[in-house]
Amino acid sequence: MAVDKTVIPLGTVIYIPDARGKEVILPSGKKVKHDGYFFAADVGSAIKGNKIDTFLGITNKNPFSHVKSDPSKTFTAFVITDTRIKSALNTLHKS
Repeated sequence: MAVDKTVIPLGTVIYIPDARGKEVILPSGKKVKHDGYFFAADVGSAIKGNKIDTFLGITNKNPFSHVKSDPSKTFTAFVITDTRIKSALNTLHKS
């Protein structure tokens, strides 16, 4: 997930319930169900303030209903502080 690191620090884990169970296609071509967890690992030049950019997988269609191009739209998200989850996602991201 790309973030404005002045709002969401890099390394932050965010859980977005609306993303859980959505099918995404990995770069390998494998189809998987998303677990709803996102790892703040990137910054985008257009990502400013209270905004994120999530990896959508390899697709022509947006699998996440929470992702909108309209900045006035919001969605439910939770910052995850559980060190076990943060460690697991950090390890996966570095793989």
